[in-house]
Amino acid sequence: MVKSSEIVKKLNLRSHPEGGFFYETFRDSSVILSTSHLPPTFKVDRAVSTSIYFLLPSGNVSRLHRIPMAETWHFYLGEPLTVYWEMNLL
Repeated sequence: MVKSSEIVKKLNLRSHPEGGFFYETFRDSSVILSTSHLPPTFKVDRAVSTSIYFLLPSGNVSRLHRIPMAETWHFYLGEPLTVYWEMNLL
C-alpha cells in the first residue's frame, strides 16, 4: 500500500488552501478578465483552464469553497469522494 506522504513527495505536491495537496500541471495562457466577461461576483481574472493533481488523504477534508470555472475530475486511486455542489447562476 502506497502512503499518501510518498505520493506527496513523488509528485511534488503542495498544501492546497482548502485542504489536501496539489500540483498544477497546466495553466492556459488565455485569460478571462473579471471586468468584462464574468459576473461581478468574480473579483479576479481567471485562466480559461487549468489542470492539477489533487490528493485528499484519508481523514482529511477539503473545506467548502466556490469554484468559478468548470472543472474536470479524474479518479486514479483511493476511496470514493463526495462532492457537494450548488449551482449559482449569478
